[in-house]
Amino acid sequence: MKLIGKFTFDSAHHIEDTKHLLTKKCAEPHGHTYHLTVKFELAMLKEFYSRDFVDFQLIKDTMEVIIFKYDHRDVSKHWSLHTAEQIAQDIKNGLMARYKCNPNDITIELFETDKWGIEC
Repeated sequence: MKLIGKFTFDSAHHIEDTKHLLTKKCAEPHGHTYHLTVKFELAMLKEFYSRDFVDFQLIKDTMEVIIFKYDHRDVSKHWSLHTAEQIAQDIKNGLMARYKCNPNDITIELFETDKWGIEC
């Protein structure tokens, strides 16, 4: 069983302009409203919090701290995060460190547009 949360945040980034970058406008700083879905293994959360159930407020508080790092910031400038893949993995790493869990306990879906996203 999984606990699922949905969140949004706005960040700026850019992608290094190389011969592999087909969409050259992405080399310029620009922003997105990212749509984030996080899926937690419920058993892991119950064990972490030592509870029979998980109060959603605990998860909201954790996600607020995680998202604050990215919201209304230039993630390329501050953390050298240039792609949705890098941002998603950074979010997952932060959550795994917080909950001291393994990668299978958390799934991240991060959409950069309404049609394209990444899962890790």
